[in-house]
Amino acid sequence: MNDALSRLELLRFARRVVVQQTAVSLAQLDQRIADEERREAERRQGEERRPADPEWLIQYGLNKTNVDAVHAGDCWAAKKSGRCKPVTRQEAVDALRRRVAPCVHCQPEAKLDQ
Repeated sequence: MNDALSRLELLRFARRVVVQQTAVSLAQLDQRIADEERREAERRQGEERRPADPEWLIQYGLNKTNVDAVHAGDCWAAKKSGRCKPVTRQEAVDALRRRVAPCVHCQPEAKLDQ
């Protein structure tokens, strides 16, 4: 008896190996796609739940009691300082009337005059 595999049997074996490897690769790829879809959905959900930026901000000094400046809510300098508290429009106007310095970058006094 001839124990050597025929050429046709070797080709069929090779095909089964390729099919099996492809199935594993597709399963891995499908898992990565599902993970990315989940992350994207979580990111969108986080954006939808994020509260809106405040319209006005008061910046406090390092001792957290002195009021340093009035900012518009979208001011990059206020976000960078990290020492700001959201306030109402009236509170921002009152702070400016008490001679609290307006931010030189966002110029809230011009926006409050509108």
